[in-house]
Amino acid sequence: MAREVFEFNTGSSHLDYSTLWRYDIHRLYNITTRPVNKCDVKTENGQFPEAWSWVEKANYDGRRMVNKIECFFWQAKVGPFLFTLAVRATNNEPIAFSSKSSQEYLQINFESWRSSAPSSSFFEVPSFCPK
Repeated sequence: MAREVFEFNTGSSHLDYSTLWRYDIHRLYNITTRPVNKCDVKTENGQFPEAWSWVEKANYDGRRMVNKIECFFWQAKVGPFLFTLAVRATNNEPIAFSSKSSQEYLQINFESWRSSAPSSSFFEVPSFCPK
């Protein structure tokens, strides 16, 4: 099981969105909870990917500032992708992640990071989702 949660606040409008992978029941849920409850479900027959496995192969890429925070940078080339992770220099908390290829670029800036295990209810399928 895995879940990503995104909360967007533009002042007057909000969007809360998450993706819930339930490999145990072969389902992928795309869930919106604000401004309205909406849920799309797809069949998922894959296995849980090791999203951070590239980190053990990463090379140190120096110190730089991200949003006025001093960070250590780590990079690894995996296939066509260059992965970069910036971690806070004082405690290794992730600050930013990027994935870059000739076709696409993704950057995520982490506003908060929780490294504790979530409650099992975090992985429950919302009642408004199709079965």
